[in-house]
Amino acid sequence: MYLTKKNDYQYLVSLDAHKRTYFAKIIDTTTEKILFNHGIIGTIDEVIEQMVKLKLPPKQTLVIYEAGCVGYHPYKKLVAASYNCSIIAPSSIPQNNKLKKTDKNDCRDNLNYFRSGLLRFVTVPDDSVLSLRELNRHRAALVDDLRKKKQQICAFVLRHGYFFDETKTEWTVKHVKWLRGLKMSNAALQSLHDMQLKEYDSIDASIDECEKNIQLTIEETPGLVQTIEKLKFLPGFGDITAQTIHSELCDLSRFKKPNQLPQYVGLAPGMHQSGKSSPSLSITKEGNEYARRMLISASRYYGDQRLLYSQKELDKFPKEVGAFLRKMQDRLHNRYIYLKRRGKNINKVRCAIARELVMFLWEYQNSIVSKLTIVTVRRVKDKKAA
Repeated sequence: MYLTKKNDYQYLVSLDAHKRTYFAKIIDTTTEKILFNHGIIGTIDEVIEQMVKLKLPPKQTLVIYEAGCVGYHPYKKLVAASYNCSIIAPSSIPQNNKLKKTDKNDCRDNLNYFRSGLLRFVTVPDDSVLSLRELNRHRAALVDDLRKKKQQICAFVLRHGYFFDETKTEWTVKHVKWLRGLKMSNAALQSLHDMQLKEYDSIDASIDECEKNIQLTIEETPGLVQTIEKLKFLPGFGDITAQTIHSELCDLSRFKKPNQLPQYVGLAPGMHQSGKSSPSLSITKEGNEYARRMLISASRYYGDQRLLYSQKELDKFPKEVGAFLRKMQDRLHNRYIYLKRRGKNINKVRCAIARELVMFLWEYQNSIVSKLTIVTVRRVKDKKAA
């Protein structure tokens, strides 16, 4: 997120965007005159037409609107029409708990908040990163659907007295073969079982197709392959984690300090302060859900020393990179073990490690990544293949 200077523009346009309607408030900051304060039925094109009718100079005009269901489409249209546009981060809007909430009031309030310097704005990714983000989110949704379908099938066969004991875990090759060979007691149950297996196969095939599209998108984007490969050098970062983190967080240099990142991904603890008492609550979960899930998943690796780099492996990296990775994994591993020995809940331990991990990620992308070259990438990959 970044800040936009409020004194750079003569005309300010605040939009409350919906699917088919927009409410717009336009003011001249030099005279404080309200030029427009009405609803507009139609698309963002009608909003641009109204701005053209008012003869607003594009270079001296800034349009702001809150991030929501319309996504980046209005932003792209406004930028294509040469207007400046910024998308408000919803978490930066003060919550006044007003009983009367209308589009008109939202437009007015956002404009006042902006002029007071209270708002922050999201970074708009380019088309390749946006495509990768959408594909990764779709894949995550399909994986959740597949997990639910597996649970549904296992519960169904168990309710009708079928037990599988050939392997300790379910959904192995033997287990799937056993499921496909089951014969139910009547035609209706058999038809339902076959239908569930077809749905399982369909979801599984959709995941494979989505992963192929992800790989194709990465290969067609210059520099994206190398960026993701560099992220994969961090312990706990595989293909999916690296792709998700890059597409969701993008360029971390826009954050001035690393301690701003935990709040952005919802890993910062909440507070409930009253007088001298200020107890910490659970994490806020206000930020990017997908990045938060990947970071918590990656934090599990730091609880097992065997999954981390050995000194021989660290020697394959440039000296500064190896020193950073050693400092990072030692800190997170020791912290993980310390919290676990104190009897902390394992979920709290992983959230604490993920909170520190994302701050190390900020340092890695801003200071360390530049030390990794294509030669380094190839050398470490060859070492892993060997």
